[in-house]
Amino acid sequence: MSERVSTGIKKLDEILKGGFIKGRTYLISGEAGTGKTTFCLQFLREGALKGEPGLYVGIDERIPMVLEDARSLGWELTNLPSKIEFSDISPYFLELKAKKRPADMDFAHSIVDKLKSIIDEMGARRLAIDTIVPLVPPGDLSTIRDFIRELIFTIEETLRCTTIITSEIPAGTNKLSRYGAEELFASGVIVLGFHRKGNKLLRTLLVRKMRATPVDLTYYTFEIREKEGIVITGTLG
Repeated sequence: MSERVSTGIKKLDEILKGGFIKGRTYLISGEAGTGKTTFCLQFLREGALKGEPGLYVGIDERIPMVLEDARSLGWELTNLPSKIEFSDISPYFLELKAKKRPADMDFAHSIVDKLKSIIDEMGARRLAIDTIVPLVPPGDLSTIRDFIRELIFTIEETLRCTTIITSEIPAGTNKLSRYGAEELFASGVIVLGFHRKGNKLLRTLLVRKMRATPVDLTYYTFEIREKEGIVITGTLG
């Protein structure tokens, strides 16, 4: 059986028969405010507590704000048994764009090469990219699909980390990701959302896809709690 990596969410590990498969890439998608960044931090924190260094790559998120949000949950992520490094590669990405590199495979490889230099230096075993959306150059659907495929496959082949990427779902749609391609090439897809019950919004989690893992399409409810982070509380009914 494939080695499993804990997500940091106890009930989710049970649902996934032990967690994510080591070395694969998983998509965490949802509308704004559904808890995608919290999921990333919880995943990396779990690894650091178990002696697995991790890298958080912020694209749209400012690193000081991410750390502040973590502290609001009672997490001090700079003082753990293993290191979590926080990197904003936006300047590097903007530099690539300024050179007007084409939206081809070389562009994807340049991004992964940058990540590899950081990962090799710190020995990271877990990676969170929050979010993949700004990394995708403009183009037609076919070009975007090819780029995302190459980016995800190169991440897995080159970085050898267990990786989660986030993608924002446009509000009011039934899409699973921004481009509709991320879910095709990720080894699993977890959708975070909201469900209105009376005058209250419930947070929901759905394992929409998980390769090599039998799962049912059950909507679970969850809360974001101080110290604990994401805690699955039951099923939506």
